[in-house]
Amino acid sequence: MQAIADNLPELTVYFAEHRALTGQRRASALEMRAHFEQVWQAILEQGVEAAVFKTSDALAVKGILGTFNYSYLWLRPDGEKTPVEVADFFCDMLLEGLVVDDAS
Repeated sequence: MQAIADNLPELTVYFAEHRALTGQRRASALEMRAHFEQVWQAILEQGVEAAVFKTSDALAVKGILGTFNYSYLWLRPDGEKTPVEVADFFCDMLLEGLVVDDAS
């Protein structure tokens, strides 16, 4: 969230217009996005292997990232909650839903 808040104008343009990219720029953007999804996928897989998370389904990754990726629409760096507080809230809310009942 802090990275989004610190780069809000640039990320607003990126998230709103990334589908218009072509050629190498599109390939690079898609590669970075895929890498970021893979990082989260690996985190969830490690959590499942450690019996902490219920699932490592790719849909969970999409849900987690979607929550953060669309925050550019409403996040205000000087808002009621700091970007770090927003990130902590989302992580608690989202990851708690994945935690195995015995692990909490």
